[in-house]
Amino acid sequence: MDFKEGVVTRVDGKRCQIHYGENTFHAYIPYKVIGVDPKTSKPLCVGDRVLFIEDEADETIVKELLPRTTKLSRRAIGAVKKEQIVASNIDQLLIVTAVYHPPFHPGIVDRFIIAAIKGDLEPVICINKQDLLEKDKNKERIKKVIVTYKELGYKVVCTSIKTGEGLEELKSVLQNKTTALAGHSGVGKSSLLLTIDPNLNLKLVTKKVSRKSRRGQHATTSVTLNPLCVGGYVVDTPGIRELNLWETSVAEVTSYYPEIAELAQQCRYRGCTHTHEPFCAVKEAVQNGEIEAFRYDSYYNVIDSIENASMSSRPVAFPHKEKPF
Repeated sequence: MDFKEGVVTRVDGKRCQIHYGENTFHAYIPYKVIGVDPKTSKPLCVGDRVLFIEDEADETIVKELLPRTTKLSRRAIGAVKKEQIVASNIDQLLIVTAVYHPPFHPGIVDRFIIAAIKGDLEPVICINKQDLLEKDKNKERIKKVIVTYKELGYKVVCTSIKTGEGLEELKSVLQNKTTALAGHSGVGKSSLLLTIDPNLNLKLVTKKVSRKSRRGQHATTSVTLNPLCVGGYVVDTPGIRELNLWETSVAEVTSYYPEIAELAQQCRYRGCTHTHEPFCAVKEAVQNGEIEAFRYDSYYNVIDSIENASMSSRPVAFPHKEKPF
């Protein structure tokens, strides 16, 4: 058989789009594909490298999934024991949020940071709609959050489509890299991409932020891999309202919060979770202002969601204790 190797650029149910050389193939995904982990909710995702064939009836069929080098994944909604891989073989995750409209949620930023690190991706934080910052009553808190992330060593880009702020810096971040974009609906992911590259093949449908829920409505409707005019590729994803971490234990969560991990060794009790134990150096540091409260709240909610998931087969929704700025 004449096997060809290509890259999946779109998945629609039992069919997918594969880029091979200068050509695009529309292929059938059979029930069994070599190399697919049975723990995954779907056999293929955008970015996958696959081997495929064309049979005698000119039907293109996927035969094998090649090993993934990196991935962005989460626990599948409605299936605690299944992993949903959103995209694979990418370099970095651009975590897009907004200062307002929809409200700023540092908790989702932290969860995406964890997902990126677990998947061997570099997390980059993009805080969009900076033109609304001066009008926001929580502007000083948001500015402090930006400073905190930078001090922790994360790359942070502040952008505004209306003023042009940060767009050249963002373009440089995306250049010659394969980047997945993630964040709540309404934060401006697709709009940012189209401002940088107007020729992108994105079906953007502008949706207003709901006054009732204060959340954005979906603009992008499917995950797609698209080439950028500045070099590289971008994976635009539908707005994610839930990010339940895949196979993350309570014990390992501390390692994703470097400021907490640094103080954890000073706790009196070995194996301290920093949630309810007495003589906890981390909780004391939060009370003294040495650790930002929003980071501790984020940490606490991740721990809480993991513990809840272990006791229930239902998916755990967005952290119930988190409040937007």
